[in-house]
Amino acid sequence: MKQTLTLTAGSSNKFWSVETTGCDVTVRYGRNGTKGVSKTTRFATPAEAEAAAVKQRDAKIAKGYEPVDAGAGVGGHPAAGDRTASVPSDDVTPVSPLPPAVEASAPAAPDTSSAPTVFDAADRDDIGLIGTSPFTDGYRIENIPVAAFSNEAADVDAERARFESIAHGVGLQSWNIKSAAWVFDEAPFVDVPPVAVAEAWQMWLFSDPLPNREASAALEDVLTPVLAALNGVEWVLDQKNASTLGAFASRALMPLASDELASAIAARASEPLPPVMVAYDSSPSDDFVHAAILRPGDTEVIAALDAWNPRDHAHGNPSVHDHLGHLLLYPTVPQRVAAFRRWGLEFAQDTKTTTLSAWIHATGREGLTCILDSLEAGSAPFAEGLVELAGAMLTGPGAAAFFIDALTRNGAPAARAWLTRHLGSAARADLDRAGAEALAPFLRELSPTALTGARRHAAPQVARVIDAIADDRALPDVACPQLSETLDAVGASATPTLRQLVTRLPRLRVGEGALGTDETARLLAALAQGLDAPERASLAGALEVLDTASADAFATALLGAWLSSGGPAKSSWMLTEGARLGDLRHVAVLAPLVERWGTTKAARAKQGIDALGANGSDAALSHLLAVTTGRGKPALRAHAKTRMDEAAAARGLDRCQLADRVTPTFGLDAGPRVFSYGERRFAASLDASAKVTVTEIDADDAPVGAPRTALPPARAGEDAEQVRAVKADFSLFKKELTKAVATQAKRYESAMMSGYRWLMRDVVDHIVGHPVLGPVAAQIVWARYEFGIVTATFRFVGGETMDVDGGRVEVPQDAEVGVVHAVELTPQQRDAWILTMLTAGGAAPFQQCERPIFTLTEEGAENVQLPGVPTREIAATSLVGLLARHGFERGPSVDAGLAFQYGLRAESADLTILITHGGIPTSAPHEHPPIRILNVVPVRGLLDPRELDEPEAFGERLVPWKHVPASVTSEVLAMLDATLATAPDEERS
Repeated sequence: MKQTLTLTAGSSNKFWSVETTGCDVTVRYGRNGTKGVSKTTRFATPAEAEAAAVKQRDAKIAKGYEPVDAGAGVGGHPAAGDRTASVPSDDVTPVSPLPPAVEASAPAAPDTSSAPTVFDAADRDDIGLIGTSPFTDGYRIENIPVAAFSNEAADVDAERARFESIAHGVGLQSWNIKSAAWVFDEAPFVDVPPVAVAEAWQMWLFSDPLPNREASAALEDVLTPVLAALNGVEWVLDQKNASTLGAFASRALMPLASDELASAIAARASEPLPPVMVAYDSSPSDDFVHAAILRPGDTEVIAALDAWNPRDHAHGNPSVHDHLGHLLLYPTVPQRVAAFRRWGLEFAQDTKTTTLSAWIHATGREGLTCILDSLEAGSAPFAEGLVELAGAMLTGPGAAAFFIDALTRNGAPAARAWLTRHLGSAARADLDRAGAEALAPFLRELSPTALTGARRHAAPQVARVIDAIADDRALPDVACPQLSETLDAVGASATPTLRQLVTRLPRLRVGEGALGTDETARLLAALAQGLDAPERASLAGALEVLDTASADAFATALLGAWLSSGGPAKSSWMLTEGARLGDLRHVAVLAPLVERWGTTKAARAKQGIDALGANGSDAALSHLLAVTTGRGKPALRAHAKTRMDEAAAARGLDRCQLADRVTPTFGLDAGPRVFSYGERRFAASLDASAKVTVTEIDADDAPVGAPRTALPPARAGEDAEQVRAVKADFSLFKKELTKAVATQAKRYESAMMSGYRWLMRDVVDHIVGHPVLGPVAAQIVWARYEFGIVTATFRFVGGETMDVDGGRVEVPQDAEVGVVHAVELTPQQRDAWILTMLTAGGAAPFQQCERPIFTLTEEGAENVQLPGVPTREIAATSLVGLLARHGFERGPSVDAGLAFQYGLRAESADLTILITHGGIPTSAPHEHPPIRILNVVPVRGLLDPRELDEPEAFGERLVPWKHVPASVTSEVLAMLDATLATAPDEERS
């Protein structure tokens, strides 16, 4: 074969050609208009040579090279004026944050209909790492790279041309600090270069035009030891001045060592290991790394690393930059990734481009997930720089999942740019359904011909997405008069930007057709402009004609478009208002994002909570419920409770009643959920302890073998792909169901602490028979209450109410019942119920009958101010955490910020317990000074957190503690007792 390709996009102006002659493959490359550089490689057979040529050609096409018209010269086409080689710009700010989804016009769609298959199924995990060489292979200590001295004559001019054709500058911005590095289209060196070539490359790398420049990790740390080795210096024994990465990379030269030097290396490797840390300042020891490099996989080295954790010597999460050498000493990729997580490392603001490059070379696809974890920790420009730099090194389908995941994080614009450039590779990736659907906006840009071409080579999940796009395009436009009238009434008009956005979204189906582009753009305009309550209700009625599944897909895609644009505040309506069109799929995407934002982006998390509330489906509200009972920030829990209260009021319920009605069943309504490998099937359900278990079943659904906690691996003859997909489904099912059980357990515990009461009919109708709530409720002791007094205790057994001795208890449907608190039982009752529940098996979801109890004396109960409130100062973070765990909700600050209010609603008594503590200055949590509790008083009425105020403001509404349920009093006293846990011994006594 013989073919020439060219790349002229952006500032690139170069060619690449390949020709096979028998067993030889000759590659020539360089700037257009020049002769370029050629290299010939011999293979064992002509067939192998042809295959190698095709693979190299296809890799170039995947990176954007295009075939040259027939008759073009060797240089691809004549030189266009005096155009210079690609020169990196001083501006290293990542790609423009403007998303394709909101730009006025889209780039021309590439026509891939005639493109060859670049990656087949065997290549789907290949990340397409550019620039791999024996030197970068040195970062993988499990193998000693094999290198040889180049036998080619030193042609510095030719090398300069090659340097200009394959070298590109990329930038990484850390706050206001910019750095830049070289990345390469291919490995700069396959063999150890001649001295003159190595010296020339070193000069080019450290000369203009890069500001604050670094070479690539493959060269910055290699050229110096290469030159030293070529000049006879025993570099491997004298590494005091070598960088850590240089010490790894220079291992490529070990096979070239003389016998004498090899003996010296062996002797050095037998010496005692230095300590991992420098004792006098707790810094990482380069001496340890340099010595351990000579002993790859040594058990003593691994044991030393396993026993050490840099987090013990750092404030906050330690940086990868400081500890990369230690990570690379582990002999396998799983060990490196596990250590990264165990040590709590992150790619922090001091990350060098060389660090990122070395990590990717050393860990491949598995290591990319660690980069993802760091994207939310730093600034958006820094995250975009990380993603852009990774994108400059990766081209294969195995990297697609990383960039798809990055679409929902800081760095999204750079991820979007990579997916646009490498859509062919991404379409061939082995993605799950969500990942494949994330490619839909990019695929919708393709022409029908190009889409057909992409379909021929796409992975199965992506092929299904392409089929759905083709089906969408075939739908006729339909009119929707009621919607049109509503949009006219609110003054919604389509804009070019919104029309362009619509082309990237799935169509909204109505009957046998779909809304047209203009009508859909007008709908988006209505959502964007903000509607009042009557207008919103009118629009909701008009939208009832939409197909639910297509509206759900539309809302999910709209959310994705906003995220991939970096989540600009001015377009946040795509998150909050777009959610009104969503259903289960939209919620499944949004809910985990809200959970993640809760730890890093409080403002966005609040918007996500608003979006879940706007969605309003049972699934969305169940996730809001999880936020209210989780361990997130108190302000976010309070915000979620407000949205839950609004949703409950709209249905004529309270928050707890709503929670009973919106908890999902996870497909367990009719019995266990079945997961099938084909012939082998498995039934998953909750056991007596409300834990998820799975049991193999036969053709008659009878159990085979004992229950287990996970699905087994595939057997010989079973479809490995099907098994893998089923196991992924089960893992998600188990994760979500386990979280739901934990949420309900926390909710029932809160009900016990606050004295919440149900009507028995509601418990029977919505809890006992529910496949998730029922198993949790069966592990709890319940009580019937009359005038606030316990008159009977019972538990649920097979839907029946049984007393502590197993006798049946009659509970009228209109009776008030609740989760009984230990303080409401006699000592004999507590002991009897503890024994009964233990004998019944299972595990209690929270501490109930054995719970410590606290009471007030009769004299103390006559007071409004709770007696015995600790007067000592308490660590601010400890007190706030205790208040949150005991169900208190934060209100506003009072007295010019010198005090804060927290409230706990005791609904059965129509009371709110008000706690006031001293103010907390705005500072980092570990810098908060201790604070003091000022007041603990009951207030008549169920107060919203926003209504909390100083006790004096409530006047006659303040009541003595004798009116507070015993369970609430006990919990408040237990919390105050816990504040003494860290007090000095003399104070506790």
